[in-house]
Amino acid sequence: MKFNIKTALLSTCCALFLATGCEDEFKDLNTNNNEPEQASPNVVLTAALEDQMNDFGGTGLGYIGVFNQHFAGNHATGVDYDQYILTNNSFAGQFTNSYLGHLKDYQYLINEGADLGALHYAGVAKIMTALSLGTLSDMYGSIPWSKALDADNNAVEYDTQESIYTAIQSLLSEGITDLGGTSTIDLSRGDFVFGGDTDKWIAAAHLLRARYFNHLSKRDPMGSATSALAAVDAAKAAGLTSSAGDLIHPWEGTAQHRNRWNLLYENNLIIASQNFMNYMVNNNDPRLEAYWDNLAFGSPPVNVGYVGKPQGFGTDNTSYSPVGPAGYFGQTDSDQFVATYFELLFIEAEAAMRSGNAARAATALNAAVRAQVNQVVSHANGLANVPGYFTANASYTAGTVTMEAIMTEKWKAMFTMELESWTDVRRHDYAYPNWLVIPADGTSGPVASEFIRRILYPQAELDLNTDNVPPNVTIFQRLWWDQ
Repeated sequence: MKFNIKTALLSTCCALFLATGCEDEFKDLNTNNNEPEQASPNVVLTAALEDQMNDFGGTGLGYIGVFNQHFAGNHATGVDYDQYILTNNSFAGQFTNSYLGHLKDYQYLINEGADLGALHYAGVAKIMTALSLGTLSDMYGSIPWSKALDADNNAVEYDTQESIYTAIQSLLSEGITDLGGTSTIDLSRGDFVFGGDTDKWIAAAHLLRARYFNHLSKRDPMGSATSALAAVDAAKAAGLTSSAGDLIHPWEGTAQHRNRWNLLYENNLIIASQNFMNYMVNNNDPRLEAYWDNLAFGSPPVNVGYVGKPQGFGTDNTSYSPVGPAGYFGQTDSDQFVATYFELLFIEAEAAMRSGNAARAATALNAAVRAQVNQVVSHANGLANVPGYFTANASYTAGTVTMEAIMTEKWKAMFTMELESWTDVRRHDYAYPNWLVIPADGTSGPVASEFIRRILYPQAELDLNTDNVPPNVTIFQRLWWDQ
């Protein structure tokens, strides 16, 4: 039977309500009746996974796609972000909700896992906590963590990004260990991602270890490459050898549980970037129809063809190509990629190239391009263009492979995985792909003299945690791993 997320979440709410017992007059007056004393691990995990993964892509982190220039702003917030007009409330929900929502739930599973006989739940909680910390830190740099969940007030100390990255790797290693142990509570009861398959979770943890080691390419080029390649090997050995092992967020496609790119389609705040679209059209990229819809939302829909908008241009009366229901990513029930097999291969290619193993880099790059294209392309036009694309872009040798080829192909493939793609772009100083430009509005030219590097801390943190928030932060300040 297919895991029904909506039903599971309803069960979660019921279970938490029953555990809370807010109206029980016989409760000890010293008990906090607003929190459950003990909730079933399966319902807590379901709620935590949904809370966390709901923000990947589309109307969540999808807006970051204007920073790495898969997308351009079309109106309202989309145009603001595209023109580097950010405030301390931009993306603030991602920050606040993480600490108030899934990180607390994961902490409960980690703390209670052994006592409840839910060691596998604790393992998944550690892996997903690591992913959440990586998400927040790759947006903000230093963030609250070591004391973030046990503080009695809002004055929480910030941990450096370097220490966060150490914590990420520790959590992933511990999660792998926990998942290799024995759990008396069946993980499948709460796991709508892998259906309780601990081997897939272990492989995904190794993939994330490779990702976060690879992020340190500036801080320690050779060391990060060595560690990333070891994690790549471990992920493959654990069974991550195809897209069947992808870490994804499945959407049911119902009105209550709909893919967030499909939600974004209805308001068109961000649409196709002109430079990216022109490349795809001019080079017969087989993913054109998989990525973009030629119909803009409307009643009836407006046929716009395949056309992108200049970066930073502003608002106009022209319609452009969105991510819509005709493609792979914009259907109501399209899966949201979070960490994937093809990403693992791109990491392998980059790390191998950095370590001087061009032959391994070429093999991994070719495999990565082929895996991602084959995964998303089904349109007849795209299928007809696949052989030519593979000949031109997935037939590298040790003598022809370059870092530019690796990172440009990865940038194309990481479509909808926008935060991770932006991290790649920043690590390589916006050099790949070579068509990235500082956005320019339609009247006064470039919006800045340099590319954006980070998100601003939430206003609530500035107001309530003034003494701990890193001071004088601007969107051009580089994060620790970007220096």
